[in-house]
Amino acid sequence: MKASHRARPGRQSLFVQMTPLIDMVFLLLCYFLFTFSFRPVEGILPSELGLAKERRAQAEQQPKRQAVVRVIETGSSVSYFLDEWPVATLGELGELLARLPESTLMVIDAQPVVRYRHVVDLYNFLLARRFRHVIFPITAA
Repeated sequence: MKASHRARPGRQSLFVQMTPLIDMVFLLLCYFLFTFSFRPVEGILPSELGLAKERRAQAEQQPKRQAVVRVIETGSSVSYFLDEWPVATLGELGELLARLPESTLMVIDAQPVVRYRHVVDLYNFLLARRFRHVIFPITAA
């Protein structure tokens, strides 16, 4: 029995049309350019890496006083403490902070369960009160 064979067409040149590919790349480029947003991302805290000279200069300019603001969230309410003294609202906290000099080192000590927005609100609140030295303590887990 003779094996069947398929007829092979003669040699044909392979031609790839590049025009649709270039059109598609151009359309994707246009899409990404038009949907790109130039506004800054909210919620990002500034951080800088300093060199040894800059660190020495910053150490000389370190504020003399330190105030710790603790944030505790219980259920749906948020409590604030300024140097272990309870504060009812952010408004009352603002009145107490008005007595402190702007060079005071402000430490935001938030419990791990506190929602991110409460910490960022407090951070922005302190920056609005012209406190430039705001830090977060590092705790080992």
